[in-house]
Amino acid sequence: MIQLAIPLSEQDVEKLKEHAKHRGLSIEELLVAAAQDLLSRSDDEFQRAMEYVLNKNENLYVRLAE
Repeated sequence: MIQLAIPLSEQDVEKLKEHAKHRGLSIEELLVAAAQDLLSRSDDEFQRAMEYVLNKNENLYVRLAE
């Protein structure tokens, strides 16, 4: 597993502590969950965009395939 060091201001660290405490998590757990959420959303957003383009252009693709 790779560990990252991220420079943050003291204010940002305090905000993260509050968010983590509110959710019953450590800062590390909160950041891992946020990163995983971000990564999964990117895949979902790409999937939705790809499906939209394929559906929108379905007739064109059928004609091109003939």
